[in-house]
Amino acid sequence: MNVPRATAARLRAPVPVRDITPAEVQARLSHRLRQIIGPGRRATLTEAARLTGINARTLKAYVAGTACPNVARYGRLLRVFGPEVGIELALMLGWEPRATNPALPQTEDLRGLRDAVAQAIRAIDLVLAHGARVSRPQP
Repeated sequence: MNVPRATAARLRAPVPVRDITPAEVQARLSHRLRQIIGPGRRATLTEAARLTGINARTLKAYVAGTACPNVARYGRLLRVFGPEVGIELALMLGWEPRATNPALPQTEDLRGLRDAVAQAIRAIDLVLAHGARVSRPQP
């Protein structure tokens, strides 16, 4: 499936909350479902309908972008296809995959932070174990 770059970029861009409409959700979900469902994809339409329990005709409308699922059916899509379906809504709200933004903390940074916090907790435990009285800072 070839999606024009401008369209693909628009579908990855965050949307102000006031502009998140059923039509926007429908367009983004349709974009993602076309990558997942269809000949040569993760599941054929028939397989996806069987796995989700959603009528094939209804599912075809979701893929085509002419209908939008209710919360229950969206939940079925999530259970079968996992976060790959939900990523469109996350992107819409401004979430960004860590791997695509080098400015976000990477795994090594998070390990260092975890180690520093663990060291601080050990120091606090040591102070408390020796019966030291800890005073509260004045506001």
